[in-house]
Amino acid sequence: MASELASTQTAGIAARSSGRLELERALTDAHERTWSVLANLTPEQWHVPYHPGINPPLWEFGHVAWFNEWWVLRDAYWNAREENVTRRPSMLSGADRWFDSGRIAHVDRWTLDIPPLAELRDYANAVLDGVRARVAASDEHELYASRLTLFHEDMHGEALAYMRQTLGYPPPFAIRVPPLSDEHADVDIPGGVFMQGAPDDGAFVFDNEKWARGNARAGADVAHLREQRPFRRVRRRRRLRRSRLVVGRWVRVARGGGIRPSSLLAQRC
Repeated sequence: MASELASTQTAGIAARSSGRLELERALTDAHERTWSVLANLTPEQWHVPYHPGINPPLWEFGHVAWFNEWWVLRDAYWNAREENVTRRPSMLSGADRWFDSGRIAHVDRWTLDIPPLAELRDYANAVLDGVRARVAASDEHELYASRLTLFHEDMHGEALAYMRQTLGYPPPFAIRVPPLSDEHADVDIPGGVFMQGAPDDGAFVFDNEKWARGNARAGADVAHLREQRPFRRVRRRRRLRRSRLVVGRWVRVARGGGIRPSSLLAQRC
């Protein structure tokens, strides 16, 4: 199980700089994965009450397709007024009015006259076909927007999964996680230097990952990091509790339900 998890993590890192063939496969996989999270919803489950932590599933599904089309097929760019605009219209009339998350307030996404699911599925499939064709015809240095849409869709796949959890829906498929130890001993995190952020190596990164900086833990020689600000010094080494903490138990802690936080949280030393 641990080896499978490590393999998945390695594949995710590799996708940041993958070639056209690998990227095309990953885009297809992300598209299929997104739908797999939604496929078994009943008609009633597609209509969800307002909640500040989630999006309506129909809106989120349409937004992912819209984003892919916006950046890849419509050639989005920033104009001289620093506005994000496109060179061509959407293949779905009205798409910008429904799915532009930068302009549509979160609360308004529950009251839009969004097209029915069947029409959105056709739209999403057509966008995927167009994106795959664009990737196949692109040079390797022209794949930034396609990689952006890949990682954006993966993020929304996660959002759809926690939407199901928030609403009490069962998991969409069997979820395998590595076994967690029930051992109550702490893990010692010694002082030292670690890198935080993404390296500037030409691979895809989100803006908030730029750029890697040295971060210091107590006991580290940080003289060579003085010119790499910001870096963070942790004055004491840390100890982290090894045992699992499930969501429900943490909620009881946060709400003052009688569990002492000191028995669950990392201990200082």
